[in-house]
Amino acid sequence: MKHFLLRNLSDLASKRAITMREEAQLWDILARDLKREAGRLEEAPVSRVLRAAPPVSSPEADETKDEKLFVRIPEAAQMMGIGRSSLYKEIALSRIRVRKAGRISLIAVADIHAWFENLPESARRP
Repeated sequence: MKHFLLRNLSDLASKRAITMREEAQLWDILARDLKREAGRLEEAPVSRVLRAAPPVSSPEADETKDEKLFVRIPEAAQMMGIGRSSLYKEIALSRIRVRKAGRISLIAVADIHAWFENLPESARRP
């Protein structure tokens, strides 16, 4: 019985040693790759910051704006051609209705069109 246990324990220790060597090799590979990447980052110029280009307005994007049912406050102000503070004044005067979806304030595009229709016409000179 002792002979059997010693042989099994020896096999187990041998397998564990092989596993540990394989694991150590993997850690070495990972450490090498991380050092290589750190070296690349150090060589890269730090002052160079990449920024995304502003979105280009295309006719297709403008068409999708008209298809939206609701827009947020900044987009509504942009569509109306007024500033946010002016839009908030219109909201306070109940000329524009705001709906809430949780913490998000939304304005119906139909309400924006109605606002434009209710604007007074300018006096024309003869």
